Amino acid sequence: MKEIEFNLIDEKWISVIDKDCNVTELSLSEVFRNAQNYSDLCGEIPPQDIAVMRILLAVLHTVIARYGDDGQRCDAETADDMIDRWKAIWDRGAFPSEAVNDYLDSVHGRFWLFHPIHPFMQEPLAKYGTKYAASKLNGELSESSNKSRLFSMLSGKDKNALTMAQAARWLLYVNAFDDTSAKPSSLSRKRKIKYGSPGAGWLGKLGLITLKGENLFETLMLNTALWTGYEETAAEQLPSWEKDRYIPKEDDVCIERTERVKTAQPDNLAALYTLRSRCILLERNEDGITGYSLLGGEFFDRENAFIEPMTVWRDSGNKKQDIYTPKRHDRSKQFWREFASVYPQTDAFHRRPGIISWFAFLKAEGFIPSRYMLNTKICSVQYGDKDFFITDVFSDSLSMSGDIILGMALPWQKCIEQAVELTEQIADIVGRLAREIFIAEGGDAESAPEIIKKAKSEYYFDIDSKFRKWLTEIDPSSEKPAEGKHAWEDIAVRTAKSLGRKIVNKAGTNAIIGRTVIVNDRPVRYSAAKAENNFYRKMGNIKQREV
Repeated sequence: MKEIEFNLIDEKWISVIDKDCNVTELSLSEVFRNAQNYSDLCGEIPPQDIAVMRILLAVLHTVIARYGDDGQRCDAETADDMIDRWKAIWDRGAFPSEAVNDYLDSVHGRFWLFHPIHPFMQEPLAKYGTKYAASKLNGELSESSNKSRLFSMLSGKDKNALTMAQAARWLLYVNAFDDTSAKPSSLSRKRKIKYGSPGAGWLGKLGLITLKGENLFETLMLNTALWTGYEETAAEQLPSWEKDRYIPKEDDVCIERTERVKTAQPDNLAALYTLRSRCILLERNEDGITGYSLLGGEFFDRENAFIEPMTVWRDSGNKKQDIYTPKRHDRSKQFWREFASVYPQTDAFHRRPGIISWFAFLKAEGFIPSRYMLNTKICSVQYGDKDFFITDVFSDSLSMSGDIILGMALPWQKCIEQAVELTEQIADIVGRLAREIFIAEGGDAESAPEIIKKAKSEYYFDIDSKFRKWLTEIDPSSEKPAEGKHAWEDIAVRTAKSLGRKIVNKAGTNAIIGRTVIVNDRPVRYSAAKAENNFYRKMGNIKQREV
């Protein structure tokens, strides 16, 4: 094995998919040279693609900040300069190969996956950290050393060793989404150094949201957010691979400079996108990458970290201070049910995700075609108790007219928010129907919440594709919001009535006969017929109500 090996600029490791649905691997330089010929990134899981994308975006932000339209080195002085360069690249339809190659050549030595001093996105001092096998590095398994999965997706060599290309992708994923299970290093324990927990990896703390273009070039460009509504992107970009790292002497380990380092919030996106949330060092033998060692890494306060454009925000509720924190996605809710928090009616300060404000800016400035669709993707990693282990990953997407988020379309934004609220009200009515029939059949009140949850989930499943279709077909320039709202009311009510009939038809003999239950010291009669009457009465009232 070579001491210096596998340079990510030259070697194939980024998984992409072409327009014919063929998956292949490209080097970093090949991605920028041919991005317009590929549909999207296509790694093992969606969160991994986000981690890889942010490395690509760090390169792109840096190139735009340092190279002019002619490909010559010319540092941008203002955010406006960078926006002008963005527009020139977008109009060209391909990345400036001369500028990209020039930059990658200048940092070529920092992209070796294996290097004694500067291994890419790794830290040699991590050898003192917690040891993990390859099955933990592989995010499809995320398997700890002391607890094997009962039904593993991989076995044998595929489970115990990874190729260098696979390891490079999973390295970025672990850095971004790692759980909190790592212990302090043996040196820290010996020296009795106490650290605060860095929490989950930075991306694991976010409600991630990105934009999707018609090809990989457009996707990368749309996510190169140079203006987010909060502050302009800094003209100076400094990715972490350009920073000088502390190199200890043989008798000076200085683990405290590396293990868990709280830093100031990054002031440029290249630094943010290359944040080392974890200090990792890959381990290998003749079979491949067999595992890694891990220390805590860098972290910063997430409150009001508005430099981050790819997240949904939540108000902390602090009446004395405006404090906002990233809001994780709820895997139990379809993405469109978060419309009000992702695409708010106004571009109010700290409400809208920065990436959405950037798209609205591009539309308002006429940088992208007037009828360009807003295709939004979310993904998230779900953690167990105190983020100590990863339980699942999930993703979703949503498409609509890009004009919907512009100021002139505020009535349509209100209409869509009302449609979501109406749908949630109807789901509650369906849940109540299921509850009343369940109790009429002899069920107990303690089990009723699960019945309600199941019925509501079934309704959301039935309505999901219909809402997405309704949203996609909205044309803010030619339709009236009132008509759109009434059209959705009809769809939502019809769907609920159809499900309601199924629930009633499944009712057993006991529910048809009914029974009397004492509630708050008063007798209450439950039966399938009474539950059905209540259901249709409430459904009739909901159409007469202004949401």
